[in-house]
Amino acid sequence: MVTPIPDDEFALLDEEAAEHGIARPPSLYVSRESIATDDALSALRWGSNAPAYTFLHGVGLNAHTWDTTIMDLNASAVAVDLPGHGNSAWRDDADYSPLTLARAFATTSITQHESVLVGHSLGGLAAIALADLAPQAFNRLVVIDISPGLVLGDNNVVREFLAGPKAFASREAIVDRAVSFGFGPSRRAVERGVFHNTRENSDGTYSFKHHIAHLDQRAATGPAFSAIWEPAARLNIPVLLIRGERGFLTDAHEKEFIDRIPQATAITLPCGHNVQEEVPRLLAQAIRAFSA
Repeated sequence: MVTPIPDDEFALLDEEAAEHGIARPPSLYVSRESIATDDALSALRWGSNAPAYTFLHGVGLNAHTWDTTIMDLNASAVAVDLPGHGNSAWRDDADYSPLTLARAFATTSITQHESVLVGHSLGGLAAIALADLAPQAFNRLVVIDISPGLVLGDNNVVREFLAGPKAFASREAIVDRAVSFGFGPSRRAVERGVFHNTRENSDGTYSFKHHIAHLDQRAATGPAFSAIWEPAARLNIPVLLIRGERGFLTDAHEKEFIDRIPQATAITLPCGHNVQEEVPRLLAQAIRAFSA
């Protein structure tokens, strides 16, 4: 029997916490908020204190990808929806390159308090650029399974998944496709992710919320990632690269990252590319240790 998905975007948090053995802290209240900017950006605010952590997700995902990791950290945080993703507005120019994404947040409320900045995949590259643009705002940087030295090939699994249909007959069809690509630690986890990442169209079909799935050219890599080496070299804070052992990066990518970015170290976790969805508690443990 399929467990129904409620309409409230926060109604699934207790289920998710229980699935991962987390006692969800009552004080870690979460709410949806708008970020004051011309770009109509949205974010999830966890806790009532100034955020200790700021999270930027990867291409085709949204702020809810961090839910379990944040609940395990049990600390105030802000998780943003990148432009063109989640509840944030789509860009008219469809420019979702890392530097453009970073500029969208550089003078917003998320840079008004010092925090640890965490970014996954495309969000990791944007996080490097954001830490350079707003050096006063972040005391440490965590980059997850991405490097400016990575070149995505045509057989990249994320690129192939994003190049799918623009509309589906049901959310179940999207879940089936995601599972067939090997995404998610369980089918139920994929169901939750698809709920957060899709909307119902006027004709009863379902589409992804993010702009990438609706573009004619849906590779979503934008300009060469190598442009991010320049801001990376200017960073003056500790940087942690977290690799998935079945992720996108090779030992050569890791070595280049360590050699070219000051104060950088690296660890590997037993998972694929979407570290925060496959091993969210191990990720929280690594972030907590790095932040201490």
